[in-house]
Amino acid sequence: VFNTALRGAEFEGFKYEIADDQVTIIDCDPFATEVQIPSKIDGFPVTSIARIWSLFLNSISIPDSVSSIAKDAFSFCPSLVKIDVASSNSSYAEFDGVLFDKKGDTLLVYPNSRDSSYAIPNGVKSIRAYAFSGCSLLSSITIPDSVTSVGKAAFYGCRSLESIIIPKGVNSIKDTTFTSCTSLVSISIPDSVNSIG
Repeated sequence: VFNTALRGAEFEGFKYEIADDQVTIIDCDPFATEVQIPSKIDGFPVTSIARIWSLFLNSISIPDSVSSIAKDAFSFCPSLVKIDVASSNSSYAEFDGVLFDKKGDTLLVYPNSRDSSYAIPNGVKSIRAYAFSGCSLLSSITIPDSVTSVGKAAFYGCRSLESIIIPKGVNSIKDTTFTSCTSLVSISIPDSVNSIG
């Protein structure tokens, strides 16, 4: 039976929905500075995070029950510095406070107010859409040659980013990848790129 009886309900500062006996977080206390996503609400597992919007949120902890996080779930958390993930989570992992898929192949979310410079670990294959979106402090990034895919709007709104070198394995640059990167003065694009936009 498709259960939508608790659409838009609240629990300890979280807004959530229940469908098919699974909980999706749809928002939290907008004044929260630290958030720990519960693994269960009303006896149902919390499996998805659709959106967390908070101007003051510094850190978020994700339990092992979560298996789905929306691409832009944390895009409106301008103060976010660190993402923690339970080591027993089978879908996600964090390395130095940055969110990846469990295998470490895909960089999913770089917290908006993390360090101004970042070197993506060697071995990462893709940067998901919106991964660095809104990271206004990021001024320098190193992308390893292992990266072959950069998602849509991956660096949208990185207002301090000054230059970037696209690795030679990437063959396309998606729409809005560098939109609103107002300080960007240099982009090195390899011959492998055959599509832009």
